[in-house]
Amino acid sequence: MKSGITRIPVKVAGEPGVRYGREPLTFGVPFAAGACPAGTRLRAVRADGTEIPLQITPVTTWQKDLKDVKWVVADLQADPAVDGEQVFLEYPAPADK
Repeated sequence: MKSGITRIPVKVAGEPGVRYGREPLTFGVPFAAGACPAGTRLRAVRADGTEIPLQITPVTTWQKDLKDVKWVVADLQADPAVDGEQVFLEYPAPADK
């Protein structure tokens, strides 16, 4: 992981004994005030850093000025057998933007 990068782990798991393929995942991600300025590029990666296609939809911001994201909805596809049981959302720390 690069310096100045925040990495949020996302557990990818299903029912034991069931073989899954690439499954769509939709989940919400909250951010502390000031942690994710609007326009910050978020990306999904495997543990080895390989990027996974990701769609992010900001839902709300902390203030009416729309400068800091409070909550996003993330959509991606992952496979526990391929991706381990964890993928990560990464984004630069605000000072690195």
